[in-house]
Amino acid sequence: MPRPKQPINKWYSKKYAKGYVENRNGLAHARHGDNRKALKLRFTPENERAAVKLLDEWLDLKLNNPDEYKRQRLKAHRNEEQISTVYELYAEYKRARMADKSKLAHNRMNTAVRFWFPEDCLLEYDTLYPAMLRRVSDHTLGPAYYAKMLQAAGRLMEYGVARGCVSRNPCALFERPKIVTHEPEIFTDDEVRRIMEYFNEPVPSHYTDHENTTKRKRQWGRAVKLLHLTGMRVNEALKLKKSDVHPNHFLIHGKGDYYREFPTKHFPEVRELLREAMDFATGDRIFNISSDKLRKWFNDACDMKNVPREVKGRKRTLHKLRATAEHHFEHELQLPAHVVADIAGHSLTTYKKHYRTRMRATTLDKFIEEKVGAGKG
Repeated sequence: MPRPKQPINKWYSKKYAKGYVENRNGLAHARHGDNRKALKLRFTPENERAAVKLLDEWLDLKLNNPDEYKRQRLKAHRNEEQISTVYELYAEYKRARMADKSKLAHNRMNTAVRFWFPEDCLLEYDTLYPAMLRRVSDHTLGPAYYAKMLQAAGRLMEYGVARGCVSRNPCALFERPKIVTHEPEIFTDDEVRRIMEYFNEPVPSHYTDHENTTKRKRQWGRAVKLLHLTGMRVNEALKLKKSDVHPNHFLIHGKGDYYREFPTKHFPEVRELLREAMDFATGDRIFNISSDKLRKWFNDACDMKNVPREVKGRKRTLHKLRATAEHHFEHELQLPAHVVADIAGHSLTTYKKHYRTRMRATTLDKFIEEKVGAGKG
């Protein structure tokens, strides 16, 4: 049986025996010995003649005028003229601009580059803009996430413009979407009470290891209650260790490898909750459960206790306990917005945009009365 025909991955020089054009990820590169040069052409049949011509010109210079070749090669290393694709630019961008960035920032930038550009996308404005235009017309991202993807790609392209790799930033032609914000649908005190009732009830008798499963269920209930009392993110609560808990505060390891302190001096319920959770925990990690499993337990609690998981067309997930806590801090405890933002671990702008709820008239009357009364006194 004849062997299948192999794809052509090399075009050979007509003048020199050792020179050829090779296929590197869909792009044409001239090769002679250990030296390589990007030709800024796609490796397609219609480009073969042009690529071989460029190869011959490069070999003429290399073999017949070595001094000029060395000078141009030094200039290429100095100016990085070899960068010809988006992914080559991105590799340099990570070394130059993202060495000290968090894992979250790296993941977001990786996602943005993969979203906007194919692997063999050339650093040419006439190639970049159509590629982005196709993604704009067929994507299904929400406006907030789409804006983040566009912002990340814009930073990369700005770096490319500064480096002289691309003439102008194609992202500048795309308008960032207007993000319509809604007041978060928080949980009421009665709904939280019913959810906690579920976690305090024993599991059905048919469960394997009934007694220990009931104890673990109550421990997961403490994790849910901690979210409601402190406004922590789910992953922040699950990262909590015994060594992070101190007499009057505990450390929260937040997004981007930053940590903050939550004061417990005026939150006795939080201190008691942490004491019970640490007594149950066997290792240094207090809540030894994955975020997916905790969300499943929480959804089961909502379903069993008739707590709606969707209100006015918007979902109420485990994360909404964070918004519930922040609502309590601002409206019940009447803490200033910047203090609430510090406790929750995000910027004041983010808090006002996504988490803050408007004060009702009765709350405003009470607040004004206290301020006016204090002024008269």
